[in-house]
Amino acid sequence: MDDFTFVGVVKEKDSLLFLNSLYVLLQRVNFLPENTIFRLVYNVDDRDFEFAEFDEVDDGITDINSSEGSEGNIASVRKWDGWFCSFSREDMCLGIAYGKSDDNVCNCYVKIAARFVTMLLRMDDMIRLYRLLAQILKTGVSRIGIMDAGFEFPSLTEAEIVEGFLDSPVNPGFPVSVGLISQKLFGSGRLIQIRSKVQAGFTNTLLPEGYWVIEEHDFREVYSQLKDGKS
Repeated sequence: MDDFTFVGVVKEKDSLLFLNSLYVLLQRVNFLPENTIFRLVYNVDDRDFEFAEFDEVDDGITDINSSEGSEGNIASVRKWDGWFCSFSREDMCLGIAYGKSDDNVCNCYVKIAARFVTMLLRMDDMIRLYRLLAQILKTGVSRIGIMDAGFEFPSLTEAEIVEGFLDSPVNPGFPVSVGLISQKLFGSGRLIQIRSKVQAGFTNTLLPEGYWVIEEHDFREVYSQLKDGKS
């Protein structure tokens, strides 16, 4: 089956600064980056980001905090619509992307292999992934994000992500598999109309990072039964 993608809205408009912030965060929890940073381009018609052909920066991340600053090839990342880079450690591999659309909406994306999600569900250890996603949201000063199988890199506003809880962008008419919402946003009047529906159809868990994890009721049962992340 398709990999899972987590998408959130971030406030940081400087793509290189956001990459640097994530690099620092993930280093603290023992992730190592692949040095190649791939360029993403924004497709206005489809409102999503796609990989550019033959456009990348090699050995880029190691230069972010060099004594000379962000110079040379790594500086070109600022001119891109978005970027994609992989981070890994012994137990997990993440594909992380950033995109800035023409309407000035900035999104971050985290791609996770379906087999890894299935493994965590069988181990009853999804909280490990959720806390990492919450830390990534905090890095981007983001209040909300959703995760489902089949996403690529859509440009989504915060309002569209809110709507996605009950009407998944990749599975219209059905709720999204997982979402994270900051305590402040979840308790605001803005969500009062959908909060009761979310609470009725989802399982809620508050993380130490200050985000509610909202799981669709059938998510654990369905995906934990897949064989090696395949249907």
